[in-house]
Amino acid sequence: MKKIVIILAGLLITALRSFSAEPPSIDETLNQLWGNKQYADIKNLIDIEIEKNNPDVAALYCAKFFYVFVQPDKDKALATTNKLKTMAANSGQDEFIAFANEEHEEVQNMPESEFVAPTQAILDALHAEFIEKFPNIDMGLRLRKWVQP
Repeated sequence: MKKIVIILAGLLITALRSFSAEPPSIDETLNQLWGNKQYADIKNLIDIEIEKNNPDVAALYCAKFFYVFVQPDKDKALATTNKLKTMAANSGQDEFIAFANEEHEEVQNMPESEFVAPTQAILDALHAEFIEKFPNIDMGLRLRKWVQP
C-alpha cells in the first residue's frame, strides 16, 4: 500500500510539472523541427511569425534562410527581410539597421533563377553542416539584443 501511495505521489508531481512547464521557445522548436526534417512545420511556424506585428527576430532571420535555401520563394524572403528592416529601423541601432539593409539587398539582388527547389543532396549537405541547430539560429539569437535588451 505504501508503494502505491509513493508511486501515485510521484505521478502527481510529474503531471503537475508537465502542466506548469513553459512551452518550448521558437528557437528550440525550430531546432527540433530542423532535426526531424519537418519542413512543412518549419514553414508554418515561420509564416505565423512573419505575420505577427512583433515577430521574434530570430525566427524572422531564420525565415530568410528558409526561403532562400530550403523552400526558395523570393517574395517570402523579401517579406522577411522587409520586416527585419522595419524592426531594425524601430530599434534605432545603426549596426542593426546596416545589417538588416544588407540582408534585404542580398535577397533583392539575387536573380529569380536562383530560387529553385534544392535537391535532396543539397538538403542532406545542409543537415550535415547544421546537425543540431537550424541554420542561422545562433545569429538570429544574437539579433535579439537589438530588440529585446
